[in-house]
Amino acid sequence: MTEMPLISVIIPAYNAEKYLSKCIKSIQNNSYKNLEIIIVNDGSKDNTYEVAESFLDDKRIVLINQENGGVSIARNTGIDNAKGEYIAFIDSDDYVSEDYFEKLITVATEDDTDITACRHICVNEKEKLVLDPFANIKTDITYTAQDIANNYFSLVTGVINSCCTKLYKRKLIGDTRFSASLKWGEDASFNLECFKKMKKMKVLPDKNYFYLLYDGQTITKKIKGYGVMLIEYVGNINGFLNYYNAYENVKIRKGMGGRCLSDFFTVATHSFNLKEYKETFFIFKKTDWYKFISEIKPNNKFWRVIHKLILNNKYAFVYFINRIFNILVKIKRIIKKCQ
Repeated sequence: MTEMPLISVIIPAYNAEKYLSKCIKSIQNNSYKNLEIIIVNDGSKDNTYEVAESFLDDKRIVLINQENGGVSIARNTGIDNAKGEYIAFIDSDDYVSEDYFEKLITVATEDDTDITACRHICVNEKEKLVLDPFANIKTDITYTAQDIANNYFSLVTGVINSCCTKLYKRKLIGDTRFSASLKWGEDASFNLECFKKMKKMKVLPDKNYFYLLYDGQTITKKIKGYGVMLIEYVGNINGFLNYYNAYENVKIRKGMGGRCLSDFFTVATHSFNLKEYKETFFIFKKTDWYKFISEIKPNNKFWRVIHKLILNNKYAFVYFINRIFNILVKIKRIIKKCQ
């Protein structure tokens, strides 16, 4: 009987002492055993290294300790040290089902897919379901890179954004690496480069990856250099869509216009002050993809106002509306939590 391929599982870990054990155990307990488990301790300041070290009696585990460089550099370190024919990424606060690798590798080898993926669900710390983003997916779906480009904005969350939930052929990844300058959006940017090299990807309907949502995560924190990262990230999307001539499709043009509209608003959330937002606002208006914002007509009254303000360069109004909006969202969450 031919031995099944070695899968290198890469876990970037930073200050993950609370969740790392569960993540590792879920991998160890998998029915598929031919695994190399690479844990990259990315300069953690808590006991992450000690937690990982306690698992070293499992000879499949490789523990790498490095100075903090961010999740992209940690994943790149994992890729550089991987010996497997296939590579998987799992975040240190997530976990997987017992048949996760078996299902993915079976399809990958039998169907010769370059990337094989499954669905994920979002759970809280008590393992209770918080969100099932793709409950309507019932069957296997095969995509080419052209398929992804032609349907980009309907596939963003489930197919494109995450490098987790996926099993990659090592040869496909080749010299592709995660962008060290991106603190978010690095997954999607990495995937877009991989998609260009693949023949096909298959997405399975199985819910085998569990993404943890916990208190302390926030989508409204200030992020240094957010605008610069956004422009790099959206530039990667724009490049991918141009590469496959996807803008010939009016839905894709409008999709990018809608993305552009929401990005103008999101940048205000993560900017430290009005001056920083102003600088990003006008840089963003000079990009190649800004033109698509004029092709959309928002149905929602709120977004119609934001749309008009952006087109007329009323950046200060957008900024302060954003501040008020986020305050109201926080108040609503507090009220809901107290009920």
